Amino acid sequence: MTKYWTVQSKEVINITKRQGVYYPNFEYSPLLKKGPEISMAYELILESFNDFNNSEYKGVLFSFLAYDEVFGIFSIQTFEEFKERIKKARFAVNSLWEYFISEEYVIVELEMPDDFNPIFIDLNDFQAIMPPLFFIPPYTKPVIFDICRSITYNGNGGTPVMPCGLIQAHIPYLRIENIKKVYPLFRLED
Repeated sequence: MTKYWTVQSKEVINITKRQGVYYPNFEYSPLLKKGPEISMAYELILESFNDFNNSEYKGVLFSFLAYDEVFGIFSIQTFEEFKERIKKARFAVNSLWEYFISEEYVIVELEMPDDFNPIFIDLNDFQAIMPPLFFIPPYTKPVIFDICRSITYNGNGGTPVMPCGLIQAHIPYLRIENIKKVYPLFRLED
C-alpha cells in the first residue's frame, strides 16, 4: 500500500461515503469546464494511465507524493509534512490552491494498493505541459516534447526538469476503505 494525498470536493467525499466508491470522469470536471484548454494535458495523462494499466477509466484523481533528488519519489507520511511540502511548493500550486479555497474542498489522506501505474510527473513539469504553453527555459519546446513523450511511452514524466518537491500521481478511483483521514484545507500563507 502507498500513501497518497489528494484535494477533493466535499461532494466527491459524500458520493464516496454514500456509494462506497467514486470513479472520476473528466467530462464532469469543474476545472476542465472552467478552463477547457487544459484538456489536452488531462487527456494525455488519462490515455497513458489507461494504456499502462490496461483500463478504460473516464478520468483519474490527482494526488501528491514527495520527491527529492537523493530518495526519488516517496510517500508523505503526516499531514504536517504534507502541509510543509505544499507551502514550500507554493509557486507551483498557488493558483490551483486559491481555487480550492474558494470552493468547498478538503485534503484526503489515502492508502492505495500498489497494483497500478500512477503516471508520476513533477508538478512543475505537469504545469509546463498544460496549455497555453510557454517556452521559457528550462521548459523549451524540446523539453516539453520530451516530457509528453515520456508520459506516452514510459508511463511517467521522466526525471523532473525543475523539481518542486511534489510529484503528481494519478489514481483511478476513491473507495471508502482507502480514505484514512480527511483534513480541512489550509491557506498557503498560514
